[in-house]
Amino acid sequence: MALKDQIKRECRIRNITQTELAEELDMKPSNFNNQINRHDTVQLGLIKKICQKLSISVGMLVDENDDQLQTEDEQMILDQLKIILEGGDEDTVDLIVGKIAREYVRVTAKKDDFRNSI
Repeated sequence: MALKDQIKRECRIRNITQTELAEELDMKPSNFNNQINRHDTVQLGLIKKICQKLSISVGMLVDENDDQLQTEDEQMILDQLKIILEGGDEDTVDLIVGKIAREYVRVTAKKDDFRNSI
């Protein structure tokens, strides 16, 4: 997923607009959009500031692990669950995440079986 799409997704999860994020970074929204649309030439300093404002790691924004690509909807659900579970105790979170991971593997396998049968 492109950096600008990752930023858009993270803003949606946190219920803020990119305009609001730009203002929090003391940038004009148009300048902010120009910067994040530059793909491979986005300044690391800006990426760090964005991550700090969104309370995420740089890796969450720039990690492009193609082996684990998910649909935007799947990723959105997982991200929302992470936010919900942040307040839970560690054992409960581990239990819920384990169940979700097993279900995700099961659904993904069914999806792959279906694709292979076509």
